Amino acid sequence: MEKWPLVGRDDELNQLLSAVLEKRGAVIVAAAGVGKTTLATTCLQIAREHGVAVASTTATRASRGLPFGAFASILPPDTGSDRPWWEDHGESLRRYARALVDGAEGRPLVVFVDDAHLLDDGSATLLHQLALTASATVVAAVRSGETAPDPVVALWKDGPAERIEMKLLEDSAIDGLLVSVLGAPVDAASVRQFADRCQGNPMVLRELVIGALDSGAFADEGGVLRLRGTLKPTGRLVELVALRLGELSDAERGVLELLALGEPLGQATVGALADPASVELLEHRGLVASRLDGRRVKVALAHPVYGDVVRVGISALRERAIARALAERIEAVGARRREDTLLVACLRLAGGGGSAELLLAGAIAARVRNDHPLTERLARAAIDEGGGFEARLVAAEVAHFQGRAEQAESELAALSTEATADAEVARVAIVRFDNAYLLHGRIDLRLIDEAADAVTEPFWLDELLARRFYVTSLSTGPRATVEAAESLLAGPRPAPPTALHLIAYSLSRLGRLGEAEDRLDSAAGRDLIPATDDRWERWALFADRARVLIYGGRLAQAEDMLTAAYGQLVGQPAAEARAYVAGQLALLHLEQGRAHSAFLRASESYSLFLQLGRTYSARWYLVAAAEALGLAGRADKADETLAVHDLLELPPALLNETNLLRARAWAAVATGDLASARRQLEAAADIGE
Repeated sequence: MEKWPLVGRDDELNQLLSAVLEKRGAVIVAAAGVGKTTLATTCLQIAREHGVAVASTTATRASRGLPFGAFASILPPDTGSDRPWWEDHGESLRRYARALVDGAEGRPLVVFVDDAHLLDDGSATLLHQLALTASATVVAAVRSGETAPDPVVALWKDGPAERIEMKLLEDSAIDGLLVSVLGAPVDAASVRQFADRCQGNPMVLRELVIGALDSGAFADEGGVLRLRGTLKPTGRLVELVALRLGELSDAERGVLELLALGEPLGQATVGALADPASVELLEHRGLVASRLDGRRVKVALAHPVYGDVVRVGISALRERAIARALAERIEAVGARRREDTLLVACLRLAGGGGSAELLLAGAIAARVRNDHPLTERLARAAIDEGGGFEARLVAAEVAHFQGRAEQAESELAALSTEATADAEVARVAIVRFDNAYLLHGRIDLRLIDEAADAVTEPFWLDELLARRFYVTSLSTGPRATVEAAESLLAGPRPAPPTALHLIAYSLSRLGRLGEAEDRLDSAAGRDLIPATDDRWERWALFADRARVLIYGGRLAQAEDMLTAAYGQLVGQPAAEARAYVAGQLALLHLEQGRAHSAFLRASESYSLFLQLGRTYSARWYLVAAAEALGLAGRADKADETLAVHDLLELPPALLNETNLLRARAWAAVATGDLASARRQLEAAADIGE
């Protein structure tokens, strides 16, 4: 983990290698941690294989105060003189240069200086003279934003050296770097989390990965590395960032603390609670950044990890005081956006003084972002402040989404005795049913029937009956589902999304793709891609739409639609919608013959469904993952995945039984057991008929 490979730097490496082998030299400019040293050392290792001699040194703040201090480690001990260097500066430069060249023993010489912006005047002049006289090829690494000595600047400004600027890593390069280092595929949402936090800086990425591995937050799930929980900086990263922050006045630290707890903040809010001059100074130093958001100027820390480090140093009492002051200021101005509501609710959670209504509104806003732990903290804080039925229902539901089924059922059962309005009765019954059925496959239709008997409002009655239809359909198969749906569709009201999902799915399984597409087009809320915060039923309909395209051979259209949806959702690690889209991408990739990609997306889907307490949904994509592994010839992994499926001990679902048998067949093919594979496929064909 200490020495990471050079990934995503082919252009820079080729440019530097050309400059070295053609004896022009180069000055590498980049921010701290971007990989200047790794680029240079990789290039110089290749240069050595071409017969080049290399002399390397690193300038430091300590060596800056000593004449030729940076070169002390690579100059022979007998190159000195009894006379001080400043008495015969030219002679000293010639003697030191000659010593370096003689050390190459006739081979072409490359002199590499890391952190060349810290060179003392004598060393900087020596480096420049080596380049000008062509005695050696010079490579220098300089940190962007730092003032380098004039001789170093002259290397690229006046020649002969090239200036090579290293940019931050792209997300795709970060993905490749993680796979290269860790030796396993990484979940796309986890890559996005690492990328968002490291902002393309490999050094920061390395420390975040080490911290996540050490804490167990980053671990193998189903053959893919996934990140769960919050990224936290390692002690070493805290020290490195603290050095970057440097010495801070009390006013400057106050600005950073304010932003660490509430960023991004409006310019007026920051100006009211902090010293404006300090804000400007911090922005000049590159520690704070401002941007235009609509018509408002927003201020934030220049890098996400700065907030992590600053928060470590805030005491509990000070955090409470800052949070309260910030909440009061935003409330006084007027919170107009959903993000403002969530921020104020979180600040009140830390600083106190929040009403039940505010905390509940914050919980609902956090639920939209699929941040289940935060949703629960805010909902339970609302309950403590006297929040009623709605706060308790949100808290119970989010406990279900975090896999705590027993706690959710206990709280929901208590709520069912207090529910009076139709919406309350129906919502509690539906969440209780989902909690039992989608997690364990337990069917308790009494919950649905008793609620249906107590409800008169048509909308909620339809929603309850749709849950019953959902369960019976899974055990009867697609033809019976379509036949049973005729009476449901003949009513005066549109079919609920849950029922329509099963109808469209069954029609597509029967090959009646045109009818399925017509049903989906006529459904309410027919946006091509649902909103991120839409409930699972809407995303199930989106999956049906993709399935119709896949079954109809319209693979390019399906891929465009699913890729667009996935890009919208990948930044939300715990979004149930992402599980649906990843699952459909897996089915698409199976049809395209892309077994590896199919496995990755299927593994992502079923792992997320399991995390969210949706075991019943996870089963379909465990099957898809096993089929992909069988197609790829990974018999051992296919068998392991099928064993995980079987351990769920869920009741059979006739609607999808053929997929399971087909996956078992391909797993058998991967072991060479063709007779068993044939039996599985014949059984699947019989069930299909």
